Amino acid sequence: MSNTPSMAPGSSYSGRGRLTHNQGARKPPGYEKTDDVSEKTSLADQEEVRTIFINQPQLTKFCNNHVSTAKYNVITFLPRFLYSQFRRAANSFFLFIALLQQIPDV
Repeated sequence: MSNTPSMAPGSSYSGRGRLTHNQGARKPPGYEKTDDVSEKTSLADQEEVRTIFINQPQLTKFCNNHVSTAKYNVITFLPRFLYSQFRRAANSFFLFIALLQQIPDV
């Protein structure tokens, strides 16, 4: 078993932590590179080259993609919970009655 990382088909490992595309690999029909790519991609996409280094820290920083689908968090639990309960008239009525019950002689 070798220490080289798993690679995608058509790629070769150069041995210094860098994947390079193997130009001589046979590709299935329909995947051949055409000379005229200007119709399909913009000029900026044609000039952009992305190099991926294996087992090295990532040099570019990307934005945070954190998505939270929770209704509550630690700070908003009490206000949101109370609002959702007391926006109904029946719950407000029973709270009012419960407060009246606490006062003696009423």
